[in-house]
Amino acid sequence: DTFDQALCQLDIFRRNETYVFDPQIIFVVTQIKEIVLAENPYTRIPELPSLCDAFSQHFMGLLESKSDPVRKFIELNRQTVRAELGSCRFREELVDKFESMFHGLLHRLEASNSLSEIIGMKGESDLVKLRCFNEIEVKRKQQGKAQTNVAMAQSSQTFKQPSKQIVNRSVMQLFQGASMIESDQDIEKLIDDIRVQLKQDLQANTVVRLV
Repeated sequence: DTFDQALCQLDIFRRNETYVFDPQIIFVVTQIKEIVLAENPYTRIPELPSLCDAFSQHFMGLLESKSDPVRKFIELNRQTVRAELGSCRFREELVDKFESMFHGLLHRLEASNSLSEIIGMKGESDLVKLRCFNEIEVKRKQQGKAQTNVAMAQSSQTFKQPSKQIVNRSVMQLFQGASMIESDQDIEKLIDDIRVQLKQDLQANTVVRLV
């Protein structure tokens, strides 16, 4: 009933309170709290339907405003993976798996009423993209090794395995924790931090690929 709906909405607000700054939502929640927590709420219960509708309208608008840039980011990552996989001979082996991973993210995004989950899905999407690139690279190595073995079996020549190992590094992760840039010193510090991270990946016989 309406009272239970009000309690449910208060629970939704409680789980998202850290991310809610909209004064209209906060005002509506305050009104709902006053009614449901009152010793004798019965005279004001008729106010709950309109308050619950107002909460739903404003909160759904907030969810959509936070979801839209995340949705676009997920789609961009999916397109990036599609483009990388498109030129691979083994595309059909991985395409359904990768599409399912991004579809799952988008489905969760549409179903979520948690702002923290929605905001966090941008980073999760980046990790899915990185995982896809790593799987593609593993498959390339397997395919290259198989082709080399066939060629060696058909020829007396000695074939050398590729000496460079590809290390995929997320651009988004490189900039995690970056602070505001206010001076040349801040720029230099950011560059130094990125340099340290890249040097950790750039070992002998490796190539760092930013994705």
